[in-house]
Amino acid sequence: MERSELARLSAAGFSGISQKFLGGIERTPDVCFGAFAGEALVSYVFFAPASPIPIDARLQFAFPADWIYVYKAFTEPAWRGKRLLHQVLTHAMTRLGPHRFVTLVVAGNQASRKAFERCGFRPAQRFPVWRVLSRPWPLTVPDPLGFSVSAPGRQALAQV
Repeated sequence: MERSELARLSAAGFSGISQKFLGGIERTPDVCFGAFAGEALVSYVFFAPASPIPIDARLQFAFPADWIYVYKAFTEPAWRGKRLLHQVLTHAMTRLGPHRFVTLVVAGNQASRKAFERCGFRPAQRFPVWRVLSRPWPLTVPDPLGFSVSAPGRQALAQV
């Protein structure tokens, strides 16, 4: 989807695509693919080809150059269970070409984990991130592939 279409959807109050979010990705090469029912966007997913990418206000995720990070997948509640994420991901991955894809799923988000597993994603690494008084607590887990979760300005929290 074009940025102008995302801005229109954001202005209309579509779930999860806020003006703040769009401002945060304004100067990034991130792309969005979606599924529509008529004029209504019912499912979408974003792809970040450049590393590192912020996870939240305090954490960022770094990944190797030949990978694309898949994030912010959403399906409207009335459209869940119809495998739209699978269709959107399959189409997007074909259009984005020969890359490897990675995503992060919070441990307790079983619906997201199952949806990505149905699309062929498999758990490969856990990133233990502890928070004390809302601040990330440094923890390192070495891995030769070059993935990491870190707090900018601090030492690495996890490296895989």
